[in-house]
Amino acid sequence: MAMVVDLIGVEAKVKETQTTDVRASVVPDGVVKTNEGIKTILADPNRTTIGDAYGYQPFPSTTERIVLGDFAKGSLITNLGENNFGQFDTLQDHGIVAISTFDTSNGGHLDLVAHKLIKIDQNTGVRSEAMHVELINPGKNEQDNGHCVCNFLIRKTDHGSYDEWDLHDRITAEAYLGQGIAPEMLHFVESQLKTRANKIEKPQIITAELAQVDVLLWLLKEGFTSATTGDSEKIDRLFSGDQDLVVVSAPMDEHAGQKRQWYVFERSKYFDENGNPKLELWDYENSEYLKQSFRIHLKKVVKS
Repeated sequence: MAMVVDLIGVEAKVKETQTTDVRASVVPDGVVKTNEGIKTILADPNRTTIGDAYGYQPFPSTTERIVLGDFAKGSLITNLGENNFGQFDTLQDHGIVAISTFDTSNGGHLDLVAHKLIKIDQNTGVRSEAMHVELINPGKNEQDNGHCVCNFLIRKTDHGSYDEWDLHDRITAEAYLGQGIAPEMLHFVESQLKTRANKIEKPQIITAELAQVDVLLWLLKEGFTSATTGDSEKIDRLFSGDQDLVVVSAPMDEHAGQKRQWYVFERSKYFDENGNPKLELWDYENSEYLKQSFRIHLKKVVKS
């Protein structure tokens, strides 16, 4: 018997099912058809199964890989230096939330800086707050590839009885992919939110809006669940092989070296009446691919 995530409820539930060969869960045209396929995909760190299932491969890397050494397993949390997250509400714009420097096993070191951002809308006067977290490789110049290792922007909304933190940006530089950096950054954020929840005695919820298969799989594995029944239905459509959905990537002229891969679209929104891809969706300035893609909302309650 194997544990499989059932994505048909508002909250993802776990139930037992008989283990089968994942090939039996892929129809001839290469679309994942059962939750057993989801389980196998989640367990595949290289995503080869889902790449085969959807009939395409991620872009080959065009960047020299930078290996950080033994980075993972609590580095950001256990080596944390200054920490003002409990006082987040009283910090001024660009006030330091947390700062730390720690070594990697290959002889280098990284700097983590988290600071508060305050924005006032010039038209409405509405004030918004966010936390910007950057992981920096100081061994690289700012202009060089590999200076910024990972970048998270988390937008805060006060709902009265709880705080919502929207994981708006979650970017790992291509040179550092596959080393468990984004999960470590997420664990750092969760540890800070747990500290905040304990200090102010108020629930903290992380949310994320996405349309990329890899991001969806990662966050589901991290314990996120669908935010609404509609989002559960969207996830079920994707992993039950809905023929009205397609998974595609931007053409190779990606913007600023950031590859836009594994996006889900409704077939009717991605292809024109002649069956040709609407390549104008990928125009970076208009960002129509963000507006027209198959958006899914997830949430995770950070427990005190």
